[in-house]
Amino acid sequence: MQRIVKAKIIVEGNAESELVVIRHPVSLLGEFNPNQGTILSFGVKIDVKNKIILIPSIRGSTVGSYVLYAAKENNTAPSGIIALSPDPILITGAVISNIPLYQPLEKINLEEISKYKYACLDQKNSSIVLSMNKTQI
Repeated sequence: MQRIVKAKIIVEGNAESELVVIRHPVSLLGEFNPNQGTILSFGVKIDVKNKIILIPSIRGSTVGSYVLYAAKENNTAPSGIIALSPDPILITGAVISNIPLYQPLEKINLEEISKYKYACLDQKNSSIVLSMNKTQI
């Protein structure tokens, strides 16, 4: 099963990886560990290193941009980011870290999207391809 979502490309680039859906706004300064490539979500560490993460938005400090950059320097950053409501802090972090950042152009339900296991950020077609397994991308 596959779903294609049209997207606004905020930071150019392609990525193909396992998809991690986080249903709440993420604090890059407080919840994201740039040394390990993990996000602490309600007491659970979620590995986001070299994965595509889907988040509603971020919250918190302007230092968050540099935390994302530190993850890139440590080779622990996500390979791509899908954000429902990207803000200047996230955009700046993605730009300086050269991490593709896409925003869906249609309303998506995070609960429904979380059933997909893989994602492809397709710059050529301005789309996000979601699938149940890697071979469908």
